[in-house]
Amino acid sequence: ELLEAPDASAALALVQTLAAPPDLALLDIEMPGGNGVQLAAALRERGVRSVIFSTAHAEHALRAFELAALDYLLKPYTPERLAAALARVRERLAQPPAPV
Repeated sequence: ELLEAPDASAALALVQTLAAPPDLALLDIEMPGGNGVQLAAALRERGVRSVIFSTAHAEHALRAFELAALDYLLKPYTPERLAAALARVRERLAQPPAPV
């Protein structure tokens, strides 16, 4: 199921209402109401296993990968590049979650 939120605070609130955390969060770096890197950290604390950034801001890639982002798509990206990122998500989800 695809869920969308208009800004960072709404995204965090949405995740908190779910019975289980989403398998994947697809985030931009610059978002209304917050920063995508900060949101990714908060989502990881709430059990989101996979985060992919889709952004025009290459300078945040290192911080994103420090947060265990699964991929970092620089805009504009091709459908093939997105498909490759989603394939990595499927591979990760096929593995048991790492112990916390």
